[in-house]
Amino acid sequence: TMHKLGNRITKDNRTKLDLASGFNVLSSVYLRKILMQDSAQIIGAKRKDADETIQCKQNGNCNDDGSLKCKICNEYSKLLRKFGYIDHDDQVLLACKVLKENSDILAKEQEKATFLLVDEYQDINYAQWELIKLLSGDKPKNLFVVGDDYQSIYGFRGGHPKYIKNFQKDYAPDGIVRHLTISRRCPENIFKGAFCMAQKYNGGYDGLLNEIKFTEDSIILIKICNFDHQNVEADFIARKIRDIGPSYE
Repeated sequence: TMHKLGNRITKDNRTKLDLASGFNVLSSVYLRKILMQDSAQIIGAKRKDADETIQCKQNGNCNDDGSLKCKICNEYSKLLRKFGYIDHDDQVLLACKVLKENSDILAKEQEKATFLLVDEYQDINYAQWELIKLLSGDKPKNLFVVGDDYQSIYGFRGGHPKYIKNFQKDYAPDGIVRHLTISRRCPENIFKGAFCMAQKYNGGYDGLLNEIKFTEDSIILIKICNFDHQNVEADFIARKIRDIGPSYE
């Protein structure tokens, strides 16, 4: 994963980052929130002020401008380092930091990354985008990414579809986009229904639907169900899944 790669780069260069030998990664989102709130309280801010800091760090575009969220983040980092920890976001953020500040390390990592293949590109955040840019260096023709901005679902973790939408601009003049025009996942009526719904609220692919070829046929029609509450909807979906096939638990 991107985080595993970032963690390896960070671990290989921990002395450059003043990290303790054998540092650990804080994986608990719940504990991270508590520690971020504690950090806000330590510097005299309100615990709820930590929410903006958490979101900002997840987005991955960290620039210390002296704002309250940055002060909270700095205090949080000091708290983690005191106990020999970095967090999930740090794995990529610190890798970018060491690569930007050390040209020799950057050159070595670029040499390892002869070719780069990135899956689920629609879900990357700024730090991951930056890590890819750093590693691709002067070899953008050796970068291949796969993704679908209609399937971007990790905004709550800092991911954003703008990076896949801007791929050609980011890697001009070498960036080329090719659309997959054969659907092997679902039959035509299901695909078109989903596509038209996404097109209505997102747009951007006028005319593309006519290019799609389908390998699966089905006479099953789309059914639209409305629910008054998300819990009722979740229960309905769970029951439908149980009806479709056996459990593999």
